[in-house]
Amino acid sequence: MAGDLKDGHNMAKVEIYTGMMCGFCSRALRLLDSKNVQYEQIDVSLSSELRAQMRSRAGGKTSVPQIFIDGDHIGGCREVYALETAGHLHGLLGGWRRRSRFRACNNSPPAPPNRTSPFR
Repeated sequence: MAGDLKDGHNMAKVEIYTGMMCGFCSRALRLLDSKNVQYEQIDVSLSSELRAQMRSRAGGKTSVPQIFIDGDHIGGCREVYALETAGHLHGLLGGWRRRSRFRACNNSPPAPPNRTSPFR
């Protein structure tokens, strides 16, 4: 299968902080499962210590899920699906490194200014 990452030697380390009865968490986990990715699931439902760790790593975000790939904070369910839709998630999971949060999604040069617009 083209999306299968289990055979890759450079598989990324994926961590996902989740909560009980969280639909967004279930949805993000299903996406990772569909990619055949190994991940560490950290349930913060009953642990204030783990929730504080997540909040610290996620820049103060308190909602779940919070997803990290190779130690880089990706975001939550919406962000991981946006990466998938843009075609960038597979590369990140395959071990390609990123320097900043948006580098993988914005590699194209800026568009030239629209000189015909009356709103210059």
